[in-house]
Amino acid sequence: MHTTSPTGRNGPVLRYDDHVHAGAYSGHAAPFPLGELTTAAEAARLTVCLREHAPLPPRFIRTFPGAVRITPDTPGAGRAVGLFIEGNGLEQDNLDDFFSDVAAAGLLLGFEIDALDAEWLPDSIAVMQALEERAARHGLAIECFNLSHHYPWDASYGGLQAALAVVGGAERFLKGYFATLRNYVRTGLFGAVSHLESLRKFDRTAADGPPFAGLMPLYHKEIGLTLETMRRYGTALEYNTNGLTTWGRAYLSPETLTAAVALGIPIVVGSDAHVPAAVGRGFAGAAAELAAAGVQEVVTFRARRAERVPLAGATAAP
Repeated sequence: MHTTSPTGRNGPVLRYDDHVHAGAYSGHAAPFPLGELTTAAEAARLTVCLREHAPLPPRFIRTFPGAVRITPDTPGAGRAVGLFIEGNGLEQDNLDDFFSDVAAAGLLLGFEIDALDAEWLPDSIAVMQALEERAARHGLAIECFNLSHHYPWDASYGGLQAALAVVGGAERFLKGYFATLRNYVRTGLFGAVSHLESLRKFDRTAADGPPFAGLMPLYHKEIGLTLETMRRYGTALEYNTNGLTTWGRAYLSPETLTAAVALGIPIVVGSDAHVPAAVGRGFAGAAAELAAAGVQEVVTFRARRAERVPLAGATAAP
């Protein structure tokens, strides 16, 4: 069944943007009134839900104080994470301000948790528990925790090059990247994995070619293992349209999307918008690609539970 899209064309429609950020609270975007996210969502006929970068574990920040900043070859870009939690050693804790602004704007709340080395997993879980407790004081519930991998490579190609050098090359990096994600997925605490293939973001811009070009068999093997782990633990896979700005396509390749659909892994869609104008970016193309891949429904999250939503959205007008 086809529906009328917000642009007036017939076809499958997405109604939920389940990955947006709250301006300066993200640590790498300009401030804006959070109500503007609601206004942008209404204009796009979407419901949005935050996936703000959660505070890094306090012990991690105290151990690696430089990790809270973008890598040196992007000077002036600001902090990589804008939210801080008590005990971080920086004398900063802005969570109450954040939660107050979210409540005032009437936004749905969710977080991205950074997948770190195995030793930090208990610290990450402690941060998640603290976030739920603090949010509850403001009358807020956390709809979903997404799992993401950002450190220490994501901010720039120079950062990725440095990370490859530290771990001993691209092969070891790939294995560590996916193994770290699987380790966190096995907790069963995460609703979705965000931008699984964002490590391909420098493929088009790297002066010496795509960093993992010679390792595609290993790459696809690791993705297969990761998807199987996600299937086992009921974790959704995010179709993230922010890849359009870097990789030239969503952070979900056709091959990975096909494999996920074959395994029955739920798909959640997010723009990764850091400004209101980016809410719903690329969603018409996303809906068409998902439908062509055989996706009949996507998921959104409420109270940490996935809710299935037909890709077609509302009934077509007569």
